[in-house]
Amino acid sequence: MKRRLIVLVFIVSFCAKAFAQAKIVVGITVENLRQEYLQLFWNEFSTGGFKKLMSQGTQYEDAYYAFKKTDSSADYAAISTSASPFENGIAAEFYYDRAKRDYVSIIADSKVEPLGCDRAFSAANLASPTLSDRLFERTYGLSKIVSVALTPQAAILQNGHAGQAYWINNLNGQWASSSYYVSSLPAWVKSANKATNLGKYCDKTWQLLFPVGYYFTSRNTKYGFSYDVKTECAGLKYYDNLLTVPFANDFVCDFAIKAIENEGLGKDLVPDMLFVGLAVNPFFKQSSAELSIEMEDAYLRLDKCIEKLLSALSARFSDSEFIVYLVGARTSSPATRQAFVNKNLEWKAFGVDRYYALLSSYLKGIYGKDNMVEKFAMGNVYLNHKVIDNANLDLIAVQKTAAEFLLLTEGVKSVATAVDLAGVYSSGVNPGIAFSRRHSGDVVYTLQTNYYEENIRKQLTGFSQGYEYPVPLFLYGRNVSRSKTESSRFDIGQLGMVVEGLIFK
Repeated sequence: MKRRLIVLVFIVSFCAKAFAQAKIVVGITVENLRQEYLQLFWNEFSTGGFKKLMSQGTQYEDAYYAFKKTDSSADYAAISTSASPFENGIAAEFYYDRAKRDYVSIIADSKVEPLGCDRAFSAANLASPTLSDRLFERTYGLSKIVSVALTPQAAILQNGHAGQAYWINNLNGQWASSSYYVSSLPAWVKSANKATNLGKYCDKTWQLLFPVGYYFTSRNTKYGFSYDVKTECAGLKYYDNLLTVPFANDFVCDFAIKAIENEGLGKDLVPDMLFVGLAVNPFFKQSSAELSIEMEDAYLRLDKCIEKLLSALSARFSDSEFIVYLVGARTSSPATRQAFVNKNLEWKAFGVDRYYALLSSYLKGIYGKDNMVEKFAMGNVYLNHKVIDNANLDLIAVQKTAAEFLLLTEGVKSVATAVDLAGVYSSGVNPGIAFSRRHSGDVVYTLQTNYYEENIRKQLTGFSQGYEYPVPLFLYGRNVSRSKTESSRFDIGQLGMVVEGLIFK
């Protein structure tokens, strides 16, 4: 007992010298946050939200991800780990499980117990340490870490393996977690669930925040809108629909502020971390083919949400005591596929079921075996290893044959076998393709710009290869340059390392 006390005194003494000013780091991720929309709506924002991040912090004009878009899960992992999908193991939200012969969530974990929901999630498949993991180790486990988000993917992957993580259960609209993070929901979380849920919080009318003439998009309409949210979102996916309403971000922000208060974040000498996962995806009843006044209102409400968070921090800490970063994460939702303004440009469909059948026939013609392809979708081809093994075929040779077929397929931009990609990544070269040795297919492909995948029923898979644009990124607080615009190209995968440097500077 005495020895333990001596160690604790040593740790506190060490932390007092190293972290006398850095009390809390707040990482805000916003799915589908777009640079061009921020520019369009900039004059309409308040002075306390995005404008405060820019005027009192640093804005990055050319921030990008170093791999082609798959979905937000790969982006969250890249932000938190400062590592590529090859290193951190997260190439996409879902992967094909050969044993189950079905797609499963990359965060699904049957070894842990669900809390407040009936599905168990964890960061077990996240193979690299995250910023919060490194901080937790560096402070000998004294840092308090809390992650809250709309979805389990965001809550878990923006954080990592340490601390607590909470997300909205899409079956009842309450806050949930798993035994991977906490043994049971804390009293303050249970109290929050008892007081309200997402459904009650959003049980209101969604109308324009400002008069219609205030909006940039009002040039396309003379009228605003009025949605009875509860009625509009009613159906089998009620809570999933609610997640597309701007009030859902406020629900998360209010819970994040409760976390600061109830977990005592930033109250001692050791730096703590708070992660907040938000989104500005289109209202579920709309496509994003055109810029809508609903989307503009969602951005203005997001700005107010950011202002609320920043005000909560400023009320508790001085600017030298906290660090904030805000970064956009790309999304794979089919609804985010934008229509082109130029009428001479158009999207083209890549029919995965058709090419699945053609590749299967092609391989049978060469090797004389049926069912050599297990799955063909979402940029990955999974070969049937059992059939290949039973036929005493060389898996690497079959991979190359499949890759050669894909190279001749219309709409395919690049193709690589799993062996080739593993070799390239292992040599220290980043080919710019989201690849996980464990979870990706035998052959990985990207599509030509402006191609999108669809199945035999003309349903979008969510995989497309549109234009890549810079992603919004802001830094604000301790050791961050004020009123600075960084125009040089910045790899978002290095954000965690930059923030870690600011904490310990």
